[in-house]
Amino acid sequence: MASLRGWAIAAFCLLNILVFVVAYRFYGGGIRGTDGQMYYAFVRSVVIDGDLDFRNEFDELTPYREQILENERRVTPTGLISNKYHIGYALLSLPGFLVAHLATLSGNALGILELAPDGYSLLYDFLVPFSHALFALWGFIFAVKVLEEYFSTQISLLAMGLVWFGTSLFYYGTVFLTMVHAAGFLLVSALFYLALQFRRDRSLGTMATLGLVAGLAVVLRPTNLIFLLLPGIIIGPTLWDLRRTKPTLLGLIAAFSLPALVVVSLQIVTWQILYGVPIHYSYAGESFFWSAPAFPEVLISSNHGLLFFSPVVALAFLGLIPSRGSGLPYSVSLGALATLSLLCYINAAWHSWWFGHAFGARAFSEAGLFFALGLGSLLERSVRYWRLVLPLLALFVLWTCFLMYLYCYARIPPQGEIPMKKLMQEILDED
Repeated sequence: MASLRGWAIAAFCLLNILVFVVAYRFYGGGIRGTDGQMYYAFVRSVVIDGDLDFRNEFDELTPYREQILENERRVTPTGLISNKYHIGYALLSLPGFLVAHLATLSGNALGILELAPDGYSLLYDFLVPFSHALFALWGFIFAVKVLEEYFSTQISLLAMGLVWFGTSLFYYGTVFLTMVHAAGFLLVSALFYLALQFRRDRSLGTMATLGLVAGLAVVLRPTNLIFLLLPGIIIGPTLWDLRRTKPTLLGLIAAFSLPALVVVSLQIVTWQILYGVPIHYSYAGESFFWSAPAFPEVLISSNHGLLFFSPVVALAFLGLIPSRGSGLPYSVSLGALATLSLLCYINAAWHSWWFGHAFGARAFSEAGLFFALGLGSLLERSVRYWRLVLPLLALFVLWTCFLMYLYCYARIPPQGEIPMKKLMQEILDED
């Protein structure tokens, strides 16, 4: 089975790298866009300029000045320019950025290249998004290993493959990599994997790594806090067993907390420099409507509704319903359902529940492993009926890929309801 997993993952990685290269050929890296540029500005400004003054990134270095909204260029109390995004994307982009920077400087010094070492020239534009494509693939590998804790290798690969190609993960893991979702998928999958690893080895190193990953997940996207619920359920019994050995338990808690606090402290320092306060809500004018969540819309609307763009997820939810025939323990099924329900509520309560310009329900991309758990459970319970189930799943995945094709070729709007009847008529007329 190890060879099956190895060959399947190798083929999967090669396919997705090819898609990335083709997409880059047509669209470029995207570090000069609106959201992507603002995430990227942190790493570019600190490394190249040695500061957090984004005036040159937003007003001088980008050819898309008009895409940076006026309220995002407001002056803060410290005299700097506001940037509402968090620093997680920049921290995770740092390795790719440094490779690009050193390669640019070295190539120029050797006379091989003639590129500006400004953070925006060719190697930066390619290598930073490519590093996030690798993060997505790494997340896929972690996810498969987690699934193999509960299902066979075949079911694990099939379930994760269905989620990858049947949700927005495919798009945000290959085409549009200057958003946080590829890195978020990696971190969430790694959290689950490390929780399972800690249950086996109970080591300080695993717990410290878990804390580091948790801190990165939070500063990448604060709503990722909810993904700590299931890892907590997994490691909880182990920590409870250690309650009588207080030094060991306290050591494990410290091993988790210190790396997490170090990472979070970097965000606090950033807020202090930018806004003059250690804790700051940077999304001014944007809020949650907790008492009026848009549940139907966030699930079934053609304006980025989860089930409209990714119908395979409906079967994933069914698979998470606890059952004796499932390979998932009740605690994992219920924890995954609770996490996904909370994620639905948070996304539905956000004032812009469709999350602006996007392909599909991008705000659910980090939950790919959770959907795969449900599909794996469903596939395991329906082995006798695979002749019926697999064609249905294949149709669902083809639907998502068809919508992605239309989106990439600007046949459907980046936000707003899709006029399906008109669109289908246009496609038929073309044929």
